[in-house]
Amino acid sequence: MKNIFELSDHYKRVIKSFQEDSLCILSLFDECDEKAINSHSISSTSLRLISENSEVIRFGMNMASKSETGFLEERPITLRLASCFKGFCQKHDNLIFREIDSDTFQTTQENMALYLFRATAQELFKKTQNLAVFSSYEIYDENVQPSIEKQAMEYGTLLGLKDIHAFLVEIRGMIEKSDYSRIKFASVQFSDHLPFSYLAAVNFRFFPQYHDVDPDAETSTEGAALAVIPSTVGSRFFLIWLEESQKIIVPVLNRFKHAKSALHEFVFQLGLEHSENFYFQPSWFRSLQPKVVDRMKAVMNQNIQLLFSDINARPFCKIFDSVDPSFRLTTNSIRARSKIRGLR
Repeated sequence: MKNIFELSDHYKRVIKSFQEDSLCILSLFDECDEKAINSHSISSTSLRLISENSEVIRFGMNMASKSETGFLEERPITLRLASCFKGFCQKHDNLIFREIDSDTFQTTQENMALYLFRATAQELFKKTQNLAVFSSYEIYDENVQPSIEKQAMEYGTLLGLKDIHAFLVEIRGMIEKSDYSRIKFASVQFSDHLPFSYLAAVNFRFFPQYHDVDPDAETSTEGAALAVIPSTVGSRFFLIWLEESQKIIVPVLNRFKHAKSALHEFVFQLGLEHSENFYFQPSWFRSLQPKVVDRMKAVMNQNIQLLFSDINARPFCKIFDSVDPSFRLTTNSIRARSKIRGLR
């Protein structure tokens, strides 16, 4: 590749080809051989509640930019495409997730398992697609040797893919058996609509440096999901994990002590730290000062560049002052109940 523009065009061609050939994720279990559609990881019905003119705002990557804040740029995206990935066929997308996409959503272990499954499926697709891209080109250093940085990214993606696949198999087994006893969750119902939404699958043990993991270690089936989902009665925040993943969740739950009365600010920062599948209400986003937007880009860029954020910093203090801070907690975790303060 001669320059970054050619490399960017190459990425687009590989991604387009990969997506055109994608099958329903249930093909991994020999349950389906249909083509995958654009599955919404966050339902369009939910995103519509923060949309304007059928659009939301997201951060997209500008491959030609050389600056940290310029690498991510705000872009409008239609509800038809927002949060989409080539995940499931039409039949299974509707059948599996009907309950969590309905207006009568209930906070149950079964529905939490479905969100965990959907987030994990999206992460599996993303990592598989990234691996296809990494495998399609090579970068050489000044000694005409393969780039160590590129090899590390490819290696880390492969390790992450193995773990996320094992985790997906684990969750699928639960759903098949209708056994949700190992699902732990903390669900926060906010009284107000938050001007953002996201969904992400995360393995907090290995975040962010996957390429430092011992390649001979056993495949991990630990994992979790984070989400903020708009609903007709206000936004909902979910933290979902398996009972045996408690150790990797404890540091996250301990961070709630920093949230205090600004829980909406906390879940906003947590999402930027762990999710690229993040969407903003257009008018709210455009009302922000440029320095706040730059902070948002900096936090998300640390996630993309596999760097830790400062968990004690509050770069978004006071930007939600106009939002009603009251909320209601539903959880089956004693530790989560003890950490999330100020319940109403």
